[in-house]
Amino acid sequence: ANKGVTVVHAVPREGLRVELSWDPPGRSCPTNAGAACDDSDVDLHLLRGGASSIWGSGGNRSESDCYFANCTAGGLRWGDATTDDDPRLDIDDVTGHGPENINILRPSAAYYRVGVHYYASDGAGPQAATLTIYCNGPTPVARLGPVTVTSRAGPEASDLWIAADIVPLAGGGCRVAPISRAGQPWIAPISEAMRSPAPPAP
Repeated sequence: ANKGVTVVHAVPREGLRVELSWDPPGRSCPTNAGAACDDSDVDLHLLRGGASSIWGSGGNRSESDCYFANCTAGGLRWGDATTDDDPRLDIDDVTGHGPENINILRPSAAYYRVGVHYYASDGAGPQAATLTIYCNGPTPVARLGPVTVTSRAGPEASDLWIAADIVPLAGGGCRVAPISRAGQPWIAPISEAMRSPAPPAP
């Protein structure tokens, strides 16, 4: 037996976890000078599906969209009186490549819509975003991407990738439906996505 060795098994409790990483996947920028990465800022969004759902952006907050401006510290209050169905964003990674994670212990909405917004390039070019979705366990139920998103003239003009709908299933688990337009990923400036017709509900 190895003395002094402790084995820890991490078992996720979340009924839903959505993870975003971008070029290069899964590696935040080290603090040492000359590191092979950049300070691009790509943001994960989780929209609670419904007739009044609208994407948030920067100061234009939306109570139906969990993202950096409203979902880190206190989070949002969704669904019933408990906090089990409330979303939480673990970290807003503004100087690296993720991952950013949004978690819900017990999903209760009819569906959730996942978006990826290229908020600021900080001198970096286009980024390849990858999403990994988990439902009730450590094994991914879906991986989407990489999909290239571009930062344009300010956050409101930058790309929003409307990636997928997640439908919770009775008894646990979920169904993931990728969203596309003309056979391509659904990408639009976030300002346009906030006012134009959305993809149909699943």
